[in-house]
Amino acid sequence: VFGSQFLDATEALFEAAGRGGVRLIAGVTVMDRDGPEELLTDPETVYRSSEAFIRRYAGHQRLHYALTPRFALTSSVELMEALGALKKRYPQVYLQTHINETREEIAAVARDFPLASHYLDVYDRFGLLGDKTILAHNIHPGEMELARLAESGCGICHCPSSNLFLGSGLFPLERHLEHGVPLAMGTDIGAGLNFSVWGELAEAHKVQRLRSVSLDAGRLLYWVTLGAARALGLDREIGNFEAGKWADFWVLDPGDDDYLNERLQLCRDLEDALFVLMHLAARRPSRATYVAGKALGGGFQNPWGAGSGGSTSGTP
Repeated sequence: VFGSQFLDATEALFEAAGRGGVRLIAGVTVMDRDGPEELLTDPETVYRSSEAFIRRYAGHQRLHYALTPRFALTSSVELMEALGALKKRYPQVYLQTHINETREEIAAVARDFPLASHYLDVYDRFGLLGDKTILAHNIHPGEMELARLAESGCGICHCPSSNLFLGSGLFPLERHLEHGVPLAMGTDIGAGLNFSVWGELAEAHKVQRLRSVSLDAGRLLYWVTLGAARALGLDREIGNFEAGKWADFWVLDPGDDDYLNERLQLCRDLEDALFVLMHLAARRPSRATYVAGKALGGGFQNPWGAGSGGSTSGTP
């Protein structure tokens, strides 16, 4: 989750997740230029406050801090250096930001960082790449960038409804797979239309159809479960129902929708039924939500299914 730009709000987010037992990877979204004055900070404050968060939640089983520069265009060299120093000192922390979302953005990054070979190289030069780095979008990557992503172990978070809403472009899924880049599904609330990664699956399918790629239900489900967990380096703990993993899941209830239930009767097998549910039950209520094996209710019951908000992935 990309957190607020304000420390108190991010602290409240961590406290709420801690009370509910929910797994959370999040951080204060930081920027020190090219934005509203009230949202800007400075590198020294970023280093000091991030270090305090990191130390407070060090070793916590379910709460993980993520260094979160909004993206390169709102980050000065000094801010990047501060984040790089934190990542070097605390290699266990995550880092999340945006990359290659629009061609206009890519051109602006090239102007602002003329020494960088490409957009990814901006982050690479400051030591921000690694197997705990998650980059959102990557709609327009170059071949050198894809090769370096795979080499460094960085994950890419695909946010289809956001990309469609903004007209950013069509995610080149097959090129990422050819290079072995870890992938997950995200929501990018702001421009995205779903708080639930489950609700993004139908959009991801449509995006790839426009690229003449047909995705079956199994592959789609993988990128919001075990695939997402692997992209986050958490596949030993979450992602499927193997014994010994955290029991974080939700139970989908098709409800009393006559059309949906009639359509399900026509399905030939489980995968066919799953595909129908992805497209026709994207906003169906969940019957139950379980975190660490315990059913949750109240404020933690998601009316659209399960998953996490923000730009990173959830694991239903």
